[in-house]
Amino acid sequence: VHEWISSVKVPYGTSLGFHAHNNLELAFANTISAWNGGANFLDCSVSGVGRGGGNLATELAVGCWRDPECTKPIWEFFNKWLKSRTEHWGPSQSATATGLMNCHPNYAEQFTGDYPGFIDLLDDLTLKEQENYTKKVEAE
Repeated sequence: VHEWISSVKVPYGTSLGFHAHNNLELAFANTISAWNGGANFLDCSVSGVGRGGGNLATELAVGCWRDPECTKPIWEFFNKWLKSRTEHWGPSQSATATGLMNCHPNYAEQFTGDYPGFIDLLDDLTLKEQENYTKKVEAE
């Protein structure tokens, strides 16, 4: 991530943003790498709420500054407005599985209710089928 951001930032001198998904629990590490590479804008969401494995959690990103005055309003907002609404968001076995298989997170949502074990499902499908599904979703 650092190399990629640097390779665009240095020659063009433009502002860059970075948005990380957390399917493999790497959103925080990749965002720090993007920041160190020169990204000017870092995208995150309160409690990491986002599709699939979620995104970088704002409270984690802001927590890097080690300033409770910055993180306190975020936690208050979360506890008041989001706590009861975020139970199905963020890291899960199916989101991690699709991340490991380089497959779109919607693929997991399509089968989790109908299939006894999502990992078993991924083992049963060919890589070609997973890639075709991902391409189909990206085209929509």
